[in-house]
Amino acid sequence: MDSLTFIAEVTKSLAWPIVTTVGLFLFRLELKRLLSRLRKGKIGDAELEFEKEVEVLTEKNLEGKQPPRLTERENAIAAADPNGAVIKTWLEIEHSARKAFHKFGIAYTRTPHTPFLSCLRELENGGVISFEESMLVRELQILRNRAVHEQGFFPSVESVQQYIELSKIVIAKLEAAVAASTANPAVQGTLRDKAAQRP
Repeated sequence: MDSLTFIAEVTKSLAWPIVTTVGLFLFRLELKRLLSRLRKGKIGDAELEFEKEVEVLTEKNLEGKQPPRLTERENAIAAADPNGAVIKTWLEIEHSARKAFHKFGIAYTRTPHTPFLSCLRELENGGVISFEESMLVRELQILRNRAVHEQGFFPSVESVQQYIELSKIVIAKLEAAVAASTANPAVQGTLRDKAAQRP
């Protein structure tokens, strides 16, 4: 074997490893993102949309604020069953909202005649929650619907933890309104008066 043939054979055998190494180097950031998504189980579009929407809501509602602390149990549920954690957290929002509906005399029977969002609007119109808080509840409900209805939906633990933090803001606001109404019945009467004035 002469030297030219030897060089040609070595070059042939090293071509793919060199191309692969250069490719990995050039696309290292994209590959890193892809691998982290695969590790977290975020392969589908629904999970990416869920994560992006939770990030936007977090930036909008927690900008410059300390997020609510999650309990060890909440963190454990988010890690073990992200979908279940979203559903459980939504049920806690509904429970707090139902207490507020009851306290402020808003009929909520879970029938098509008194939908949840209409009752929520009554709380907003009565000044119990702000427009922003009402919109946050609506966004959280849309995200919850994804967790319930999208087949094969596996959000990241981090996005579920952010969902829980956002939910805790709403729950705290609703519970504070109920507590304030209990301490000051005039608050409760004000909302009923506003509701009675509407056509």
